[in-house]
Amino acid sequence: MLRSKNVVERRAAVLGLSALRRPTVDAVRALLDALVDDNDIDLEVIRALFVMRGAVHATLDELLRDLRSRSVAERRRAADHLALTANWAEEHLESAACVRRALIEGSTDEDEEVRRATCVALGHWKSDESEARQSLLRRLIDPSSLVRAAACVALREYGAEVAKDVSEVAARLRDVDPDVREAAAEAVGRICAAHRDALATKVSSVGRPTALDLAGIGSDGGLQNPTARVLLAGLLGDSDTRCVKAALNAMIAIVPLEDSERDQIAGLRTHADPGIRTLARVMLSG
Repeated sequence: MLRSKNVVERRAAVLGLSALRRPTVDAVRALLDALVDDNDIDLEVIRALFVMRGAVHATLDELLRDLRSRSVAERRRAADHLALTANWAEEHLESAACVRRALIEGSTDEDEEVRRATCVALGHWKSDESEARQSLLRRLIDPSSLVRAAACVALREYGAEVAKDVSEVAARLRDVDPDVREAAAEAVGRICAAHRDALATKVSSVGRPTALDLAGIGSDGGLQNPTARVLLAGLLGDSDTRCVKAALNAMIAIVPLEDSERDQIAGLRTHADPGIRTLARVMLSG
């Protein structure tokens, strides 16, 4: 039923699985497959997995075993599923540590799809430990653009925790692949905004920030590394409109703007893309 061409039948199958008194690992894996492949029933699947979250935790051992399988297909599937299970299984701290170790190992897999999926998963299975973050930073120079973009997306989720490494993320703003440049710009903006918010909270309760707090990013959230800032401003002239929009949104997060940056943004008020024109005008009106 989950593979039926009729969406109503697929939804009914999801409801049937969520009503099981003792959900099986196979039932959970079938739902995870549906969540990866079927956008028409993703909300129903998410609700079902929440109801079955105890069984989701029970699938972790099988997923970790598959992540080390000789079969590339099984490793890919396991990595995709581990990214989706974090919301329901991370509360089991001992299991979470095992998952992160396996994902760090998987991030060096010979298959680029496995590396990509494990990077995505590491963004969901976040931790205070530095090993996972360092693993993602190493993937920023992966030979595969899919993996580099996934690493940027994952590091974005760590926010203020990777503030001191923002220059390494910013280096990908000149990547040859536009998907990576876009992901890097979004990551830089998110990291700066998160760091600014974290500092505001700390300053209100402790006092002035320390030099360590400000490593790479100013107390107001402004990006202080000159090379990284130049790269971000340079993206405003990118040929890919997605990259330009991502750069503008990132620069919103790292105000105050310098005069040269305001001049560059002013030139975008007549851009061919209406979304870029609007963003530029909004930024300059503030």
